[in-house]
Amino acid sequence: LLNLFPKIGRYPIDIILNTINASFIAYSIYRYRFLKIKLIVKKRLAYSLYTLVLTGVYIVSVILVQQILIKLIGDTTITSSLILAVFLAFIFQPIKDIIQHFIDRLFYREKFNHQILFRDFSNTINNQLNLNELTNSLLEVINKGIQPKKVYLMLRNDKEEYSAFESSTQKKYNQDIRYGYNHPIVQWFKQGKTLLTRKDIETLSVFTSLWTMEKKQLCELETEIILPIKLREQLIGLIILSEKNGGESYSQEEMDLLFTLINNAAVVIENAQMYEVAKQQAITDELTKLYNHRYFLEIIELYINDDLFHEDKTVIIKKCAVFYIDFDNFKLVNDTLGHSYGDKFLKAIGQELKSLLKEGDELARFGGDEFNILQKDIKDVAEV
Repeated sequence: LLNLFPKIGRYPIDIILNTINASFIAYSIYRYRFLKIKLIVKKRLAYSLYTLVLTGVYIVSVILVQQILIKLIGDTTITSSLILAVFLAFIFQPIKDIIQHFIDRLFYREKFNHQILFRDFSNTINNQLNLNELTNSLLEVINKGIQPKKVYLMLRNDKEEYSAFESSTQKKYNQDIRYGYNHPIVQWFKQGKTLLTRKDIETLSVFTSLWTMEKKQLCELETEIILPIKLREQLIGLIILSEKNGGESYSQEEMDLLFTLINNAAVVIENAQMYEVAKQQAITDELTKLYNHRYFLEIIELYINDDLFHEDKTVIIKKCAVFYIDFDNFKLVNDTLGHSYGDKFLKAIGQELKSLLKEGDELARFGGDEFNILQKDIKDVAEV
């Protein structure tokens, strides 16, 4: 349009307006932190400084070497000077790369640290099937890489509930939080959502059904964001994060690290859970859910052999009691009332015996109608 009006077009109105527009864009970038302006400016200044210094050293080196050659051979041509300059440029290039790499590490230390943390975490979980150690590793790397005030892990159990996973790292934040299958937070992630923020919980109508106690628990955890742990569209756990130690919001790089960590941990967590179930089944009597015959013998052997000797080789005398309980004529129960009733009877007997145990005692179903109890560390017969 300015070209259609020559009298107006002779003034640099377009340049002025473009300058104003650029100023607004620059302000928006700085105000809403689309880019880390201070970091970029500092980095460019560092680049400029080392470029000037290195260029000065390079020029001085060319002149000095040229002077040395003149004294040795008497004279130099333009060709020899160019060859010398190119040769020295090849020598200075690795130095330039080293300095540039150092500056990148200095200004993007957080990014490099994230890469190292992720590499170490990947190496750890690839050789890990212990669920407790695995979750500790996950919580530890989140604490190091993201630095939240609190981080809380919930995993799905065999009842399709999501509850706190007991681990040494998480004990101090352990709350009695349990979310069922139809819980609003669980349903939020089952609908395909990848993130839940504190603002969502406070403002969206779908979360108005939360109990007062649940809101209080989330408040005590200083919940900022909740992330799902998903595998093949199945929700296997939740990560609850508070705000960062410094009070600032999470950056995109930190969120990317979180999603990467969780995605890599999901498969290993499920494998570890399946391993724990299989291990538990191997030592448990299917009917009574007590320890089985084989594992009870292992318990006795471990107890006897554990710390049998002091460091000075003196023998430790351990006193224990083993109860062998056999129900007479149990066959009559099965014959007269049926095997189904007999099974219920055995379960009831197992629970009754379990209620009589002291802390540290072990109970097992030894055979059909036989049970065993190991009572450890007794002082005298009266205690038995």
